[in-house]
Amino acid sequence: MSTTRRLVLLTVVVLLLAGSAIGVALSRDGDEHRADPPAGLLTVTWGGTDGGGCTYDAASSTVVATLLVSGSPPLDDERVLTVTAFADENTSRPVGSTSRSLDAATPSPLVLTIPVDRPPHVDEDGVAACSMAVTD
Repeated sequence: MSTTRRLVLLTVVVLLLAGSAIGVALSRDGDEHRADPPAGLLTVTWGGTDGGGCTYDAASSTVVATLLVSGSPPLDDERVLTVTAFADENTSRPVGSTSRSLDAATPSPLVLTIPVDRPPHVDEDGVAACSMAVTD
């Protein structure tokens, strides 16, 4: 093999290794420092302690759901958040539900009050059985 070919091959190998290293560094750095979701990406998570966001208020026969909302839907899309409280921990017997439209002005944390027709299941940590869904 000629010297010129060896030099070209060595240059190609070095450039490929450098490109791979830069790509790995950028992908790791991008995941760790992202504070807000990209525009048009809406995320809703439970806002309570211990991963639960629902508590039962027996005096008012309501469940209070606390959620964290980040991002917003695209301007031409409407998203609807529905939170449902359940009488059992398997979330098969609903006792109440509420819905709310989500947009760029949605506060976070978002607190929703759900009137219930009977008490929901409440675990040993005081978290009421709830589910949430975001639909278009």
